[in-house]
Amino acid sequence: MKKLTKNFAKKIYQEFKDTVEVYLKGSKTKSANYDKYTDTGYTLTSQNPIFIKAIIRDVKAEELITKNIGLTAFGAKKIVIKERDVSLIKNASRIVINEEDYYVYDDAVGNKLQIADDKFGYYTVLLFKKEI
Repeated sequence: MKKLTKNFAKKIYQEFKDTVEVYLKGSKTKSANYDKYTDTGYTLTSQNPIFIKAIIRDVKAEELITKNIGLTAFGAKKIVIKERDVSLIKNASRIVINEEDYYVYDDAVGNKLQIADDKFGYYTVLLFKKEI
């Protein structure tokens, strides 16, 4: 029975997967306007994106957060990824889905990125869109 459900999970993943762009940390170099006293003027670069396959689902506002003025949708996404891609999500400096940026593991203040273990070697990641 376990093999049957594992094959079923694999078939669903293969059928409904989509692409997520993951940018890993790049270099931090001193630019022409670098100031050593205020420690500003760095040029940050990121590497080329790595494309991972995931099942992407929108999360409704009533599933997320309640504010004083009512329910607010922040554009959260729930993605299902394979176990091998979890380290990419944790080490990412930028995550892009459909040309929209989402919080990464390092700057996820207030649980804006949550990773949960799922069955059969898959993980569920809850991503929140960066507010402008």
